[in-house]
Amino acid sequence: MISIDIQAIERIRQSQAQARMERVKATQEAERYYANITDIKTNKPKPSAVAAPDPVRSADNRLSHRWHGLLTDQKAAYVATYPPLIDLGSAGQNKRLQKLLGDRWGRDFRRLVVDATNSGCAWVHVWQEGGRREYGIVDSKQLIPVYAKGLRRELLAMLREYEETDDAGYRWTVLECWDAQECQVWRRKSVGAIPAEWESYPCFAVYEADLLAGESNIYRHGIGSVPFIPFPNNLLLKGDLHLMYKDLVDLYDRVSSGFANDIEDVQQIIYIITNYGGEDLGEFLNDLRRYKAIKVNNDGVSSGGGVSTLAIDIPVEARNSLLDRLRKDIITFGQGVDPDPDQIGNTSGVALKHKYGLLELKAGALETEFRPGVAQLVRLLLPDLPEDGAIKQTWTRNLVQNDLEQAQVVEMLAGVTSQRTLDENNPLVDDADEEGARRKADEARMLAPQKESPLFGGGEE
Repeated sequence: MISIDIQAIERIRQSQAQARMERVKATQEAERYYANITDIKTNKPKPSAVAAPDPVRSADNRLSHRWHGLLTDQKAAYVATYPPLIDLGSAGQNKRLQKLLGDRWGRDFRRLVVDATNSGCAWVHVWQEGGRREYGIVDSKQLIPVYAKGLRRELLAMLREYEETDDAGYRWTVLECWDAQECQVWRRKSVGAIPAEWESYPCFAVYEADLLAGESNIYRHGIGSVPFIPFPNNLLLKGDLHLMYKDLVDLYDRVSSGFANDIEDVQQIIYIITNYGGEDLGEFLNDLRRYKAIKVNNDGVSSGGGVSTLAIDIPVEARNSLLDRLRKDIITFGQGVDPDPDQIGNTSGVALKHKYGLLELKAGALETEFRPGVAQLVRLLLPDLPEDGAIKQTWTRNLVQNDLEQAQVVEMLAGVTSQRTLDENNPLVDDADEEGARRKADEARMLAPQKESPLFGGGEE
């Protein structure tokens, strides 16, 4: 544990300022691409085009293709449509955990996958509230993790920096420092180029004998460890966009936009008019922009004027070939599944799973990185869980599959496999615990003595 001292904290903050700035920039860029605002949308036109627009090349289409959003949504849907089923070995403990995770667990888990894909590592924060523990996803751009120098890379403390506005309308930069015992908070005004000094920020209520005694900038969280849980995207802690395919996406946008500009610019024929007035360059450009016509003088040999046309050939086949190649490379290096129906066809079974091969590799790597985070979240939410207690995670892929084939496999394994395993792999069962309870209820109903109906004689009078 580090000593919570604002001077020491500021030194740590400054030492990681450059790395944090690069990480925040990469994350913001990935989030922008996820929202389909790629570089071609934000890049400004060249100064030459602004100063002297090309009369022939007037179109400026900027076509943005949401490749990053498509591949990210594929990954999130494949891995997180069905969040991992967690089995603690006890129906009672399972119900407690399910209550703590709440109905939002499925949505939050999908958001974790998207955040990790964009930022390289998503983070979950755990805190005490009303006698129970809660969790929430924290924006990774706000966080500065501080690790110990050992080989295990243990999280020593977490700095969280963010902006907020007070009731008077002033903007403040708030800095929190969390360690294994407490959180301490400072803030300073966000005014001017030179930042103000950090000052203590008493934002936590202090109670004595259930009565409000004041406020403090120190909060004893009682978690027993730094209450932040990492969910890495991969071993490199990098987002998919910059690691896999950003250059390919940018080139695809440029080629596609250039293609659209060529089509738009040559829709009309440019007329070449021979031996017809005008020597001023400004007049020449103005006539070309307005009338799609140019004026040329007689070459001194032929007599009289003339009119001919000028057409521009567009290399359609070459551009289509490049776009097809880029599309294939984006899908391949992005480890996704091509959504083109011609690529999927009527394949099923093993052939269909082969189509998902690259996506499965990416999903498997993410699962390996997420499993420790899920287990740590469970242990923080249930502190009374035995340290050596088993936490079984069952991950389900959202893969198009033949339910009949899966049901036949389950039927073949009946008698040689436990009923619990059969329930977990039954394509019609979502919750193995609930299915077991229903089976016991059915068995009890079948064994219960049946009363004869008075309508058919017998029964109690």
